[in-house]
Amino acid sequence: MILPTNGKVVIFDDKYEDVKNLLKALSKQKIPYLYYQEEGGTDLPETPVDNIRLVFLDLELVVDSKATEQNIISAIYARLSRVIEPNSNYILVYWSTKQEKYGKAVGDAFNDGLKEYKPIISISLDKIATKNAVDPIEFIINNITENAEDFKVLKVFSFWENLVNDSSGNLINSFINFIDKDESWDDIAKYLLFKLAVAYGGKEIVSSTEFEQVKNSYYTLNHTLIDNLENSISKSLKGRQTEFVNIISTTGDDAFTTLINKKLLIASDNFSGDIPGSILFIDEEMQIEKEFIQSELEKIKKNDKIPANKKEEAIANAVKKAYEKNEKLGLKSAALKINYNNIVNSLLRDETRGLHGEIVQNSIKIELNISPICDYAQQKMPCCRILPGVLIKKDYQIERGNAFNYISDCAISLNGTDYVLVFDFKYLYSIPSHIAKKEVLNINYDNNYWLTCKSNLEVILIELEFYIYKTLPNIFIWTVTPPPTLQKHACHQIHRHQTRTPPIQSPMVTRPPLP
Repeated sequence: MILPTNGKVVIFDDKYEDVKNLLKALSKQKIPYLYYQEEGGTDLPETPVDNIRLVFLDLELVVDSKATEQNIISAIYARLSRVIEPNSNYILVYWSTKQEKYGKAVGDAFNDGLKEYKPIISISLDKIATKNAVDPIEFIINNITENAEDFKVLKVFSFWENLVNDSSGNLINSFINFIDKDESWDDIAKYLLFKLAVAYGGKEIVSSTEFEQVKNSYYTLNHTLIDNLENSISKSLKGRQTEFVNIISTTGDDAFTTLINKKLLIASDNFSGDIPGSILFIDEEMQIEKEFIQSELEKIKKNDKIPANKKEEAIANAVKKAYEKNEKLGLKSAALKINYNNIVNSLLRDETRGLHGEIVQNSIKIELNISPICDYAQQKMPCCRILPGVLIKKDYQIERGNAFNYISDCAISLNGTDYVLVFDFKYLYSIPSHIAKKEVLNINYDNNYWLTCKSNLEVILIELEFYIYKTLPNIFIWTVTPPPTLQKHACHQIHRHQTRTPPIQSPMVTRPPLP
């Protein structure tokens, strides 16, 4: 059993003497913990603690000898809801002398009122036997290991989580150790942060705000952490082969594939449209624009501050402007409809051409900001490069038949439906960054913001560059080599692509190699 080393062990017990040996044993093993003792819950945190992995719970949290099972369950809920995030993945150790009296009622509650806080596995430990053990921590680990035989894979995740925690701490130490511990430490550390920002954002970062510089210094640490973590994994696993056996299976339900790909390729957050990788959902965006036009008109109609003798004229002008904006919106919608029909049509064979209307109807129209990340970080991006595309249901048989088509190798899950990402390089266009920035992407999917394409952006950029290399000579004759910036960017993206986390490919998508 591998216990967490990042302070995510929680102990609930109102009697310090009963847990004293446990706390000492955890400290001796260098395992941080959070101990909550007050019966009234006055020592509980204001907000839940992220990523708790192990909980020791005394079932006798209520001192009253006449307490009912419901009193006990209510006391448990009051503590878990304050300390643990709903749907957390953790092991629960019942830590009590009265497990037989309350254990079944609490177990039933985790399938009912306490369902949001149900543990992966519950283990009962005899409190008196543990307290009197020569080595309480060894006694606990042996009991958990024995009772969690079917959950051995937990140690794999715990092991990696511990490595991440240790690697990040070692990384910070390696940088800060450059600085002598004297009265100038703070000033030198500030300059160190600036140099870290320059390492990611380039010399142009000097003209950025201090907040942007801090973000870029974090980006540098992120990239360095990956290398440190990989080295740490290799070193830490050396000689431990016997500890990691029978924990991987090649068989099972493949329904996880699209969910894993979504996690690998898509970030759920709220971003403005000028950030590379941001996805804009066209139908929802068009509806938002339409509602905004109507709301602006209603504001004029309901504005009591407009003089009565000018109200009619103001409303007439507002109606005219709203009409003109809706006309432009209608033209934009019609143009987009043609583009998206063409995108889908280019992916169909003669035998599937009849499904064109159905596929368009059941697809999600999107636009992806594919501007280079380095240009955004260095604030050298006057325009954003926008690539139209669609999310097409995985079940449809589509095929890449042209160099300008891009079909993702993997499927992703969205609202319970599996889709593949499809783009058409012919429709690439640019808009000023300040306009894109105003497009705050706030469309809600899966009860989360599903807005930023991560690793897939790198692959799309690489294939776009190949497409440019292939098609530009057919438009005009090159008199010089391709622009150096394009060459440099292609090499940079290829390197990043080689080190990224690969998605799980879907056998449902037919995708010939690049012509």
